[in-house]
Amino acid sequence: MNLRFERTKPTGEVEIGHGVTGDLSRDALRFSADEPVEVGAELVTHLDWPFLLQNICRLELVLKGSVQSVTRRGAILKIRSYEFRTCGERSFWEASPTSSSPKVA
Repeated sequence: MNLRFERTKPTGEVEIGHGVTGDLSRDALRFSADEPVEVGAELVTHLDWPFLLQNICRLELVLKGSVQSVTRRGAILKIRSYEFRTCGERSFWEASPTSSSPKVA
C-alpha cells in the first residue's frame, strides 16, 4: 500500500514524506520511505486502504508511533495508536434524489 507520513521538526515545521508499506501487524509497520527517516522520529502515517467502506467510500488507515529501527529492508514504526478515516467526496450516506435528508429504513 502507498503511504505518506508527517513528522514535526524541532523548529515546528511539518515535513511530508512518501513510501510503500512492506509489512503491517497490530504493533508495527515496516515501510520503505523515499526520504530517509531516523530512529526515534515521531510519525503520523496515512495508508491508502485497499477496501471501500460499504463498497462506496475510500478509507485510509492513520497510524501514530515512533521509528524503532531502520534497516536495508525499511523503517520499523512501533504503532502507538491507529484509526480508520473516510476520504473522498462520496459518503455511505446517500441522499434520496427527492429529499434533502437521508432516510434510514
